Amino acid sequence: MSVAVATLTTYMAATDSRDKMIKGAGCFFKMLGALNANPNFIKTGSAMSDARCIIRMLSWLGNVQKISDAMEKRIVQPRDVVYVLRVLFDGIFSLLDNVVFAGRFFNKQCPKLTQMSYISRASLFWGYVAAVILDVTDLAKDPKMPNRGDRVLVLTRNTCDMVSAIGNVSSIDIGAANVAGLGLLSAIIATREQINAAYIKTTGKSTGAAPAKAVSPAPAAQSAPAAQGKK
Repeated sequence: MSVAVATLTTYMAATDSRDKMIKGAGCFFKMLGALNANPNFIKTGSAMSDARCIIRMLSWLGNVQKISDAMEKRIVQPRDVVYVLRVLFDGIFSLLDNVVFAGRFFNKQCPKLTQMSYISRASLFWGYVAAVILDVTDLAKDPKMPNRGDRVLVLTRNTCDMVSAIGNVSSIDIGAANVAGLGLLSAIIATREQINAAYIKTTGKSTGAAPAKAVSPAPAAQSAPAAQGKK
């Protein structure tokens, strides 16, 4: 088996890789729908969002494990607190997103589903805020960190996601096309990270690119576990 095929197999085997592929495709169709006022494109994008909800089912269990691991540290630094908040908000989003998605098939008009949807989307935004803070802090603290350019791309991805989700917690409306465009850019960066991570896993050789799960990795001098790449 060639390296390219083996890398592709490893890449497609990862749930997060498939999730980001579908995210990119969905955002692309949503952007086309918003720019051309075509409801069919928007429906296609929405269907892909539903597919992502299914893919992410029970993903919050991983967040529970990460928080449990982080709580075992005896010396807690400010960065560790932000890291836990990042994982906690991400877990709340994932859990409530599962509940809301499943609830739509039983009682779509239930007021509690609307409330949980709001909390879920707000948690998504604040999780991205925490991720951006972690990225900025790490970049500022270690100007000579290895693969700095790749970490800047991670910051760019998290910033795109944060800005696209700002409407979840405020009345700011940046436009559906802009939201979809930012989501598409985020998905492209994440896909690059996932492909390089698959290459490293397959060959054991580093390409110099940061893996997708390095959204908020601890600096080399720290031992906090890596945060999950997101949404």
